Amino acid sequence: MELSREGLTLIWVHLVDHLSVSMESVVDSDWPPDLDLSIPQVRTLRMLRQRPLGMSEVAASLPQNLSQATAVVGRLVEKALVEWAGPTSGLPSAVYSLTASGERTFDLLGETRHAELQKVANALDPSELNDVVRATEFLVIALERWHRAQHPSGGRPRAAPAHGA
Repeated sequence: MELSREGLTLIWVHLVDHLSVSMESVVDSDWPPDLDLSIPQVRTLRMLRQRPLGMSEVAASLPQNLSQATAVVGRLVEKALVEWAGPTSGLPSAVYSLTASGERTFDLLGETRHAELQKVANALDPSELNDVVRATEFLVIALERWHRAQHPSGGRPRAAPAHGA
C-alpha cells in the first residue's frame, strides 16, 4: 500500500526530527572537552566561516531573537573566536567575522564531525551507504530549491555541492 504525500511528509518530518537529535549527539560525543560551545555558537561559527555577517543576519539565521543572538555572538567574542569587524561601507551596523582562533576551532569541529560521521558510515554496508548518499543528495537538492524560493535574490548561502553534482 502506497502512502499519501501527506503521510509520507509526516513520516519524513518525524525522521528528520529524530535524525537531528541523533546527529547532535553523534557530533557532540567526541568534542574536545575544553571547547565548551553550544549548538547556536557552533551554528554561528559556521555562518561566519562563510562570510562576515551583521548581527541581524546572524539572528535571522538562528532560532533565537536578536537579543539572544547578540548574547551568542558576545560569548564567542569573549572566547576570542569572533571579532567585531566594524561597519562596512554602505552598511550602518557592525559586522562580525571569525578570528584566526575561530577558524582553527571551526576546523577542529569539522575534523571531529568528519571522524564521527565516518564511524556512522562504517556501520552501513556498501548498498545502504549508497542509498544514504542518494537520499542525502535529494535532500540537498530539495533544500536548495526551498532556499531559492524563500530567498529569490540569493541572500542565503548555498548548500555544499552534492556528491554526484
